[in-house]
Amino acid sequence: MKIPAPQNTARSPRNSSVGFAVAAITGFIGLGMAMPSCPGQQAMQQQIDSVQATTNDLSKRLQTIDAQGKTLTSDMSQVKQLLKPMSDAIQAQKTAIDQLDANFKQLQDKLAAAAAAKPAPKPAAKAPAKKHR
Repeated sequence: MKIPAPQNTARSPRNSSVGFAVAAITGFIGLGMAMPSCPGQQAMQQQIDSVQATTNDLSKRLQTIDAQGKTLTSDMSQVKQLLKPMSDAIQAQKTAIDQLDANFKQLQDKLAAAAAAKPAPKPAAKAPAKKHR
């Protein structure tokens, strides 16, 4: 059996820069975890949370308004469908009322004419007075 020849253990320049980059990234991550937070980080996080809460609230309101708008559109469509039959019914009632009014006026005229043609009733004769005994 042959024993392999020892390889050159010297690092190539490429391997050493990759190793350095890995070590640097690991160091920055470690420092980021170990160091206390930045002074403005907590205030920034509060602002982000506030904006997210406001966005969620506005989204819910928008959904509610959208649902109301769809309901209103549906109701308006139903009103438009019912408007023509209602208008026709009202017009038919108006015609019938106008005809009744004309008939009523004709009857009034006939009654007035009949009353004018009829002589006035004569006053009734006085009944004889009763004698008292």
